[in-house]
Amino acid sequence: NMHILARAAILALLGARGVVANPVVLPPVSDIGEGLEFDENGKLASFYLVYPNASANANFDDEKDSKKCPAPTYILGPKSKYKKVPLEGEALKLIFPDFDENDETSKSTCPAAWLEKGTDRSVAGHTLPSMHYSQSPEEDNDNNTSKTFNEWFQENANKKEVCFINYYSKKYPVKVYWQRVDGSGEDLTMELEYGDKHTRCFFSFLGHTFHAYGKEDSLPEEDELVLFDKVTIEHVLVKAFGESPPHQTFNKSTKDFEAGIKNTLKSEWNRHKIPQRTFSPLGFAKGRLPKDVFASMGAFFYNNRHNKVREEWDGKGFFVNWWETDVFFIQIPWQLKEVYQIRLRDLVSEWAGTPVEQTVMYGLRQYESGARLLTHVDHLKTHAVSLIVNVAQGNLTQDWPVEVFDHHGRLHEVTMEPGDIVYYESAKNLHSRNRALAGADGYYVNMFTHYRPVDDGDTWYLKENQNDPVLEVEGDCISEDESMNGSGFGKVKCDDPRLGKNVSPTLFRAQSGDDLIQWWRDTTPGGYVPHDDGDEDTVVDEEARRRIIERMMTDDIPVPEAPPKPKRVYFDDDDDVVYDDDDDDGTYMEDDDMDDDYYNDEVDEEGVYEVDHDEDARDEL
Repeated sequence: NMHILARAAILALLGARGVVANPVVLPPVSDIGEGLEFDENGKLASFYLVYPNASANANFDDEKDSKKCPAPTYILGPKSKYKKVPLEGEALKLIFPDFDENDETSKSTCPAAWLEKGTDRSVAGHTLPSMHYSQSPEEDNDNNTSKTFNEWFQENANKKEVCFINYYSKKYPVKVYWQRVDGSGEDLTMELEYGDKHTRCFFSFLGHTFHAYGKEDSLPEEDELVLFDKVTIEHVLVKAFGESPPHQTFNKSTKDFEAGIKNTLKSEWNRHKIPQRTFSPLGFAKGRLPKDVFASMGAFFYNNRHNKVREEWDGKGFFVNWWETDVFFIQIPWQLKEVYQIRLRDLVSEWAGTPVEQTVMYGLRQYESGARLLTHVDHLKTHAVSLIVNVAQGNLTQDWPVEVFDHHGRLHEVTMEPGDIVYYESAKNLHSRNRALAGADGYYVNMFTHYRPVDDGDTWYLKENQNDPVLEVEGDCISEDESMNGSGFGKVKCDDPRLGKNVSPTLFRAQSGDDLIQWWRDTTPGGYVPHDDGDEDTVVDEEARRRIIERMMTDDIPVPEAPPKPKRVYFDDDDDVVYDDDDDDGTYMEDDDMDDDYYNDEVDEEGVYEVDHDEDARDEL
């Protein structure tokens, strides 16, 4: 059915969107930031079809009725989500840098591109290669040229990936119907089981509408389903029907989890010592996304920012303090994720000094006020080298650095702005965000992507180093502010330049799992309050606690809510290691069956792919 519906939609659109002469053309634009329409947040308010101005396209003899470039004469239709704009000047150079209006061969390629709604003004016009059209100079048949352009526009610009999730009913699947374009009725598209694991993704077109039918769990079987939601496709979309459930609390606080947290930190210390291979001197580095990738990621988040759901953390331990503050998630659809994977893989390969292969991409995860991330390392077999991508952030009253311990245990605190990336050896170098995210209504949106060297498989960590680690250094580091108030990020001066610019202003260094516990305590919002947990070695830095209390009082950190009763077995955020909280020596055992496989390759019987699927399944779809 999905095959038939998709084909029917394509044929209907192809038939309705032909190429005719003399369309209405909007005035030429020479400055993207000034000439296009942006919303109140500085984001593109519409999709745009752009191409060189008509004067640059006057490369054929009208009297001979020869081939003309298709974009200027392409009719969009009354309900199109696109606006057509010819470009000249700086705007032309930005989007079509290789176009030369004085070169006949260049003009005969008839370039065009589409701009994505929701793109930030600062990167508008930086377009992914897949958003561009050009034709071979040898194409001289007008009908073929028009057909080629029409197919490109429908497949690359008008078709959008859509993902639906059911949080409406656990008992009754939600039925989603596609509304026929001609208004003659509706067709069943999918039945959605409950929860994130049953996310269903498919392709649709801008302007298409879907109706969701369901009934609440409390209703009897014999009651009919009712229409409870309508969705019109306005952009690449991830949409949950209903509301994701809140994390249950059971009147507990962080102290009720402390035994498990302490044991986890000791285990993570042991885990980080297993890989001996190093790819970089420190184990991390800061970089920047290519502008076209950042433009796409930012637009995806902005367009779906109201569609976030609570990340499901049941049985996954304490790596994120979900019992104190909500952690949200926006899944990236498969085709878009594939584009990002390829581009980011090339960046990571260059940084790591060896070709790498993609293993897992995760996100978008949205942290909010009060969020903390416990110190940990990632999955040993698959997470050799990784990227943190900051996609968006806002309403922070101070920086929220990612904490990375280098190969000698020195703590580095790296601040990020939207579009920044941090490369890191995630199975070897401990990393975290133990400082709480400060700011009323603060948010911080990240994506994580993981790789390992090509051909090295599960034992990559036994191979020779790509780069020798920086262990002993020359001279000292001087910090102007060793307090915990976060005012000295990036200001530490070290005699040895190999340590870079991100040494923590606290000059903290970890040499054991107990040190990780101390860092967690030192960064506790409001100050760590000791209690009788059987730990006779508890050390509290009263001065540090006083400073933290003063800082948190001015940063609008919410009062923690009560968390749930802890279970006896805890999992890390990749579900690959199991911890027993009775295991005082911090040992661990590996779980060969990764429980986060539902973010990877699954295709159901109807051919509608889950959050991710393999290439063969996609081709079949």
